Amino acid sequence: MNNKVGIIINPNAKANSHQQNLKERLEAIIGDHGMVRVTREMPDLYDVAEEFIKKKVEILGISGGDGTMQKTISRYIEVGGEHNLPKIAAVRGGTMNTIANSMQIKGSTEGIISRIMDRIRNRKNIEYKEIDLMKADRKEYGSLFGIGLSYNFLDAYYEGGTTGPSKAVKVLGHCIGSVMIGSEFSRRMTDPIKAKVYLDGRQVPISDISAMLACTISDIGLGFKPLYRAEEREGYFHSITTGLSACQIVMRIHKLFLGMPIRNDLTHDDIGRDLRIESEEDTVKYMLDGELFSHEGPLQLQIGPRIQVVYA
Repeated sequence: MNNKVGIIINPNAKANSHQQNLKERLEAIIGDHGMVRVTREMPDLYDVAEEFIKKKVEILGISGGDGTMQKTISRYIEVGGEHNLPKIAAVRGGTMNTIANSMQIKGSTEGIISRIMDRIRNRKNIEYKEIDLMKADRKEYGSLFGIGLSYNFLDAYYEGGTTGPSKAVKVLGHCIGSVMIGSEFSRRMTDPIKAKVYLDGRQVPISDISAMLACTISDIGLGFKPLYRAEEREGYFHSITTGLSACQIVMRIHKLFLGMPIRNDLTHDDIGRDLRIESEEDTVKYMLDGELFSHEGPLQLQIGPRIQVVYA
């Protein structure tokens, strides 16, 4: 058997939760070119990573959205190291598919896998784009990191359990509307974090942080492209740290859509390889590819390995 392709399905991802017999349908598509595995819990990811590495899988298809990709890649690296990653196929399946969207990868999981298999069976080159990952807390890998507003937005988005594009737009509308009336919700979104931040060893001149983003892809979802330098230089991420209030951010929201720089004394904007956050609080709450984390003590974000994401 040629184990060229290995597919991981997260059945808990929203889009996948409505799919019947997805595993069997994907197995029929890939035939003897690989295998499909379902990972319901974290221990399953470790087991499948060990299996795929042992069988030398060359293309790893991840069905389940950004959070599933973040968990899968992080655990795959934990098992096999940063230099043992296969090519990654972002085959969608979740409510947030930022990497797939940024690369214009459209269609269903089955459709994307079918296009990949067509190239394999017809001996065509597999096209891919290289993307830098970032490493947070020395063990979690992803392409979009944030504290402050981004964390608080997702925390509100996940409240109630229902998720999806319409919920994201609703929460965004609530944020903008609450700013207009100065409600408690808007203050919650940008409640300042008192911290010292160092980018490549140089202190960022902002200590009351309402929002921070670091990214290696320019499109972060919902049409926002604030990290316009994210793909400027290989081996670097783009970082924006601001102390602007919620109202001041909303007044500049068009720039966040258009990928235009925000230039003022309360915003620091640069590329780098190493970011250190020393918060006055005991815990730093951060977002990585849509997943929410808490870290005790100073938090370090570093540039990670460069991965190959398959076009399909």
